[in-house]
This record gives sequence, structure tokens and C-alpha cells, in this order.
Amino acid sequence: MKIVFLHEKNNITTNFSMLPIYLWAEENKHFEINFYSEIQNNYNFCGDLLFIIRRYEFDNLDLNRVEKEIDFFYKHFKKIIYFDDSAALSKINWFISNRVDLYCKRGLLRNKELYKREFYGGRIYSDFYHRNYNVFDEIENNSSLDPSSKYDWSKVEIAWNVGLGLYLFNQNFFKNKFNEFLKKGSKFYCEILNSKLNKFISKKVTNELIHNLSEEIVDTNNKRIMARITSGGYTNSVGFQRNLIKLELDKMNIDTDKVSFSKYLTEIKDSSIFISPFGWGEICFRDFEAILFGKVLIKPKCDHIETWPNIYKHDMYIPLEWDLSNFKKAIEKSYELESIQSVKIARKYYRSSLNEITTRVDKIIKKPFN
Repeated sequence: MKIVFLHEKNNITTNFSMLPIYLWAEENKHFEINFYSEIQNNYNFCGDLLFIIRRYEFDNLDLNRVEKEIDFFYKHFKKIIYFDDSAALSKINWFISNRVDLYCKRGLLRNKELYKREFYGGRIYSDFYHRNYNVFDEIENNSSLDPSSKYDWSKVEIAWNVGLGLYLFNQNFFKNKFNEFLKKGSKFYCEILNSKLNKFISKKVTNELIHNLSEEIVDTNNKRIMARITSGGYTNSVGFQRNLIKLELDKMNIDTDKVSFSKYLTEIKDSSIFISPFGWGEICFRDFEAILFGKVLIKPKCDHIETWPNIYKHDMYIPLEWDLSNFKKAIEKSYELESIQSVKIARKYYRSSLNEITTRVDKIIKKPFN
């Protein structure tokens, strides 16, 4: 079987999305596997399966061009899988999903009927703040409905989220700089020796994460809250929740301004509680950082989504109502010593998920052929 992976070449999220694929490729050397960040006009750009990661994640897509490109791909490949690893779980690009064999997301709304609704700001929570707080965006970018009304859920699959990726615990300056290069500089090394470097690094990082999650955490709670929350760069409706939380933290005299990565790591280690609002999507890097560092995670309620790994179960974090009506109660609950139990449950589950990565990828890759 010949498999080609065509991926965005310079994106932090894509580098996280690719890690499970590198691990799978390293374990399945009997397949002919090639990695590309651009369409290659040579004999290698053909095969049984084309796996596309984040190629069409733009709001101003030329749909005619996309359709022609997918038609071109099908002249060279038997099956196509598309991985939409964008943060917005409330959006599905039905135009693409209706034209490929499998369409993957990092997560989905639990209630599939909601995809037949238009959301202000393109997300279910931005729509909530628009309707309940009268928040408007300078430039509206709402989710759009499928004009064909064709919702083929047999083609839609949850792949994996950013819990599988390049996380570091070390404050060493050179290791941090190298980590930034790994996250942002894949365009410089993604095709070197057919991504052998990527495979090596992915294996090393994942083993370190599993080792970290295997260690016992100290059952103490010093009541220090880590809450470095930036709100710039978001649309008004998407970033509104972050501003709401910042206002509550300001009342508690908790500094939320951005700091260096080294100071960020120091504050995580010195704290016992980690507050993580939604960003461009519900699932955020810091959710998993909280678990990796053994901190109690306080986060806006996520019972409306499905994802994998799913660390948003009721016994793994302390949920906030979206209007923050239970903010004080959530803080008080995080002070309780039994809240450490939720951290232990989350760490055990997270470690188990990391050990199942290649099995998950195998399931995704083989599905179109079943």
C-alpha cells in the first residue's frame, strides 16, 4: 500500500496534528509512505491513499479551484482522507467532506443537529455571547450551512486533538528555542530524509510525556492560581469569554498579562490551579499542560463536544458555566484537597491515550478501505 501525506508546512497546530502520523509511519515501514508540503509533479505523487492535512482551512476558499484540485488528486489516488484540524469544532466544510472518502476533525459537537444552524462568529460559544451579551464583530465571519443540505455523517470521523503533540517541561533556554523551531519551522525539515527527523523527535517527545504522566503528583494544594490569559487577536465574540474571565481574576488581584515562556513554566510549577478559557476553539494547548504539570484544571464547560483524547469528562476538570455564574464556587472547589483526585484521573486517562496513538491512526487510515 502506498500512502502520501500532504500537509501545511508551517503551522504549530499542523505539527501537533502530524505527530501521531509520524509515530504510525515509523511503526508501519512495510507501507510505502511519503510526506510532502507541496504538490509534487513527479512519479511519487500517486498511490493508494492521499491524506491531506489543513490544506483548505481558509474562509475565502476558491471552491472551484478546490474542486478541480480534488478531481486532480483522484486521478492519482484511489482514496482521499481530509483532516480539518482547525480549532472551530462548530464548523464542518461540507463542500470538502462531500468530495472525499473520509473527513476528520479534532472534535465535534455532540448534538449533530446543531450543524444545521448558523453560528454568529463561527462557534457555538461566540454565538452564545452574541445573543446573551449583545457582542458584535467588526467583520462578521459566521458559520455557513451546507447549501446542498447533504449531511453524510458516515464520512465524518473524530481523529485526534492537540493533546498529542510537542510539549516541553524544561526551562532550559536552548531546549525552549529548539522547541519553538520544532513548532514553527517544519518547512525547513519536513521533507528531509522523508521526515526521519520528525519521526525520531515525535517518538522521543511522546515517550517523555508518558514518563511524566506515570510519575506520582504531590497531594498538596497551595491555592495559587495560574491564569495568564491573552485576549488580543481574537474577534469580539470569540474573545469575549476570555475578557469575562480576566475581569473576575482582576477582582482577585491575579495578574493575567502575557509573560515569557520561562516565567510561564515557573508559574505553572508554583501554582496548583490552572484556568484555561476557550481560544479559537474549545480545546486548548494549556488544557493538556495543566494535566502534564499535575494542576487542577478550571475550564468553561465542554459537555457539548466529543473529542479524543477527551479530558473534558466531569471527573477530570472543574467546569465553569459560560456566563461565569459559578466562578466563585469553582475556585472554592479547586481549593478542596479531593480536587487532586480529578488530576490523577485525567493523568491516567491521558497516559493511556498516548499509548493508543498508533492504533487510532491505523483505524482512521484503514476506514475508507473497509
